[in-house]
Amino acid sequence: MEAGETANSDLLGILMESNFREIQEHQNNTKIGMSAKDVIDECKLFYLAGQETTSVLLLWTMVLLSQHTDWQARAREEVTMIFHEVLRLYPPVTVLTRMVSKDTQVGDMYFPAGVQSLCPPS
Repeated sequence: MEAGETANSDLLGILMESNFREIQEHQNNTKIGMSAKDVIDECKLFYLAGQETTSVLLLWTMVLLSQHTDWQARAREEVTMIFHEVLRLYPPVTVLTRMVSKDTQVGDMYFPAGVQSLCPPS
């Protein structure tokens, strides 16, 4: 940061850059802005608060799904459809490569031995 290069692509980088600028704006008065301990505490707070809210959300979701079995079935169908759509749009494999081991005739197409075929998965 002192060399003029910053990595503000995450919470820690954003906090450090903001703090560094605040200190510079006040003629390098280090009593202004956050201490290193304050920055670390803020990161811990964001991490723990995010974990806590996510776990509470998941807990109540499971409680409600256990109480409403019809919701379970609908949610299961919906999630399955979502997974299929995501896999259709963003397949883990973009192309399947196969090597023809012996001369092969498929319908009116002829594939000699040693030829590679490339097939998209969708």
